[in-house]
Parts: sequence; C-alpha cells; structure tokens
Amino acid sequence: MQQNNGMSRAAAMAYRVLIRRGVSALPVHPLEILSACRNTVVWADVTAAERLKIPREVLLGQLANAEAITFRQTIQGETRFIVVYREGGNPARLRFTLAHELGHRLLHRGDEPNMEREADCFASHLLCPRPTMGRLCARENTFSVEQAAVLAYVSASALQRLSRVEELTVSPEILSAADDLLADWAQRVPLPPQRPGQHRLQIRTKFLPKA
Repeated sequence: MQQNNGMSRAAAMAYRVLIRRGVSALPVHPLEILSACRNTVVWADVTAAERLKIPREVLLGQLANAEAITFRQTIQGETRFIVVYREGGNPARLRFTLAHELGHRLLHRGDEPNMEREADCFASHLLCPRPTMGRLCARENTFSVEQAAVLAYVSASALQRLSRVEELTVSPEILSAADDLLADWAQRVPLPPQRPGQHRLQIRTKFLPKA
C-alpha cells in the first residue's frame, strides 16, 4: 500500500505541475520547468565541467550510462541543486530523463524507498498526460505508440511504460483540471500518419475523470 501511495503521489504531482504551469498542449518542456525550480540550475556536461572546475571525463564517469544526474551543493547552509545532462544524446530520451530528475527534485529529499519508480511514474504522467492520451485513444479507437511518441516527443519505450502503469488514486479534481487544460488540444490535434504494422497504444480510459 505504501508503494502505491508513493506512485499515486508522483502522478498527482505531475498533474499539479501541468496545472500550475498552464500547459495546454504537447509536448511538455521539462527543461524549462526544471530550470524554473527554486535553487536549481541545469547545465550541459561541458558547461558543468567548466563551472564546477572538474574534468569533463570525471563528470561523464559520474553520469555513467545515465542521460542526466542531480548533485546537491550546500554553501553557507543553503542547498543548491545542480542537474547535469549529457550533451549530444537522444533528445527524446533526454526529455524523459529530465522529467525524471524533476520528479526527484519535487518529490524526494534524500534516499527513499521506490524513489526511482516514483520518478519514472512522475515523468510518464508529466510528458504523456493520461487525460490527453485517453481522449486521443477514444477519438481514434486506438492509435500507434509511434504516433503518440511523436506528439509527446518521447521515445516509444518511454511511452509504453505509461500503458503498463497500474491504476493510481489521483484526486478527481486534479485530473479534471488537467483534462480541462488539454481537452481542446486533444480534440483538434492532427495525428501523425500511421504506418501499417505499428504497435497500437491502449490507455485505460477509466483513469479519466467522470463527467
């Protein structure tokens, strides 16, 4: 139960961010949202190496296989969060990674159980809001993962995670407010062309707020 509560909290936070930012169309821009967070800076690895005065190779070693990483820096009792991302990587994958780091920034204050899954859950709902994806699925019966990935500007693998996320308890008021922001866009957006044989995306529409 505690794990599911954490995932529900992560999903709810994603919708609160969309509402506060007034996001009314896809794609969502996690870099802009992350950069606007208090006491937070976001640097590409080259810039970070220069600002932090450490060799870029050392910084890339800390990144390992990740697209981004968050450091905490405390100076005179004030904590600053430094998000460093790998320059020149897959931009769609990077967007999910930055949304994941944003999830950590908003949800976590240290090492916590299930924090990586919660950050992934946050990123999925932020970049691919279920109210919008559910409306598009309803409008087109189902549509392909590739089409949805183009609209949300994420990788197909990141989008497939959303269809596997378990049903979560999120306040109907929060979902309804997010749905209101995105409803008009979801009705009028033209879908990218679909190619034969593309995998079909199915989002459970019972997640949507009731009329």
